[in-house]
Amino acid sequence: MINITMEPFIRCDALSVSYGSSYALENVTFHVRRGEFIGIVGPSGSGKTSLLRAITGSVPAARGSVEVQSG
Repeated sequence: MINITMEPFIRCDALSVSYGSSYALENVTFHVRRGEFIGIVGPSGSGKTSLLRAITGSVPAARGSVEVQSG
């Protein structure tokens, strides 16, 4: 059995990611709880990779925040 807690494991609040003057993501907000499964889908160029890079800290947030709980 998977234990799903109410506390978010990943929290993105009003996240925007830009490359120069172009925004790959604008104002994205979602929370994922430990044990939840999600899918990230969209057409080419819609920001899926930029979202994952922001979550892992590979690219900085232009605005908003990303928090990932440890453990």
